[in-house]
Amino acid sequence: MDIREEKVDVTPAIASEWLQLNTGNRSIRRDVVLAYAHDMESNDWLYTGDSIMFVREPDGSERLADGQHRLLAIIKSKTTQRMKVEWGHSPEVQKVIDSGVARQLADNLRMEGHPNAQQLTAIARRILAFRATGVPHNRSGRLSKAQQRDIIMPGGVPDELIAEAAAYCAKFHRTLIPQSAIGFLYWLLVPIDADAAVDFLNRCHDGSNLPAGHPVLTLRNRLINERESAGNHSRANDSAIIAYAIIAWNGIRKDKNLAKIVLPKGGLTPSTYPKPV
Repeated sequence: MDIREEKVDVTPAIASEWLQLNTGNRSIRRDVVLAYAHDMESNDWLYTGDSIMFVREPDGSERLADGQHRLLAIIKSKTTQRMKVEWGHSPEVQKVIDSGVARQLADNLRMEGHPNAQQLTAIARRILAFRATGVPHNRSGRLSKAQQRDIIMPGGVPDELIAEAAAYCAKFHRTLIPQSAIGFLYWLLVPIDADAAVDFLNRCHDGSNLPAGHPVLTLRNRLINERESAGNHSRANDSAIIAYAIIAWNGIRKDKNLAKIVLPKGGLTPSTYPKPV
């Protein structure tokens, strides 16, 4: 088969033209397009040699087989990007494109020698979501690798507090509070009172020597009850668990016993999400 390969500076106009040949491809993932476009706009998009690939149908027509997300990102970012482009592949090639696992930011950080890479990226996602919406969820959504890296390594230098948070939460396994939520709470609470924050998180984990009404005991009981009522392998939404923990922390800071964890009226929203004191 005659396969032609070329490096092309792909403009938005070229991308639009090529996308006219985008038939029979997988569904568009909007979050991927947005993440790619952010990297392109920020000059963080690197030439990797991954190909924009066209296949030749039996009737001689060309069809786009790989690259639709990159082409859409070029259009959205209004930038020109150098891409390797291959024409003339067999239609059978599309069956094996992207069948592997994409490399994540954590993989890159690990290869660069940064410890606790998985924890770093999970905490970064929560911080970005918290700053943007007031709710520390852990969904990637529109977050690009560049945005996450900027949180972890502002100016190319590791953020000391986030690195400490990742190292701290990495020690905990099979806990009532998810590992990345522990790391986020460390990042959130340590600047308020470092000793008190570590003591609070340690107590949340071991639950030892807590008198009735102690906010941490009330927190643990709620998490245990929710897990048991939902089944041993289920638990509350992670963002809700962090909210419960902040409410318990505030009870300790105000020197108040808590008989129960009371959520804001109307549930947890960006405007009602609890703030630590």
